[in-house]
Amino acid sequence: METKAINDSIPTQIENANNFGDYFSDFSGICRYTSGAGEFVCFNFLKTYVYPPLEKDGDMLAPEIGLQRVASVSMTEQQAHNLYKLLGDILNYRKTQKEEQ
Repeated sequence: METKAINDSIPTQIENANNFGDYFSDFSGICRYTSGAGEFVCFNFLKTYVYPPLEKDGDMLAPEIGLQRVASVSMTEQQAHNLYKLLGDILNYRKTQKEEQ
């Protein structure tokens, strides 16, 4: 199996890291690979846990962040295209519903 990273993948970024003890579900990136069954796109998701910072001699250290992979989803490029189209249709529908209210 050949794996290729996509250069313009979205990096994992944690916002509101002061919410210690919180879990964040972050999208971490996209990759492409080829197998005997064809070419696939994979989406990786991470669960992030933010631990409170430790105090050391009056200094405040940065919060500690633990990462754990939760899911890796693979699909063909056509399936990914269909999924994005479906998600776009759902978002547009919700937007028009809010505007009508």
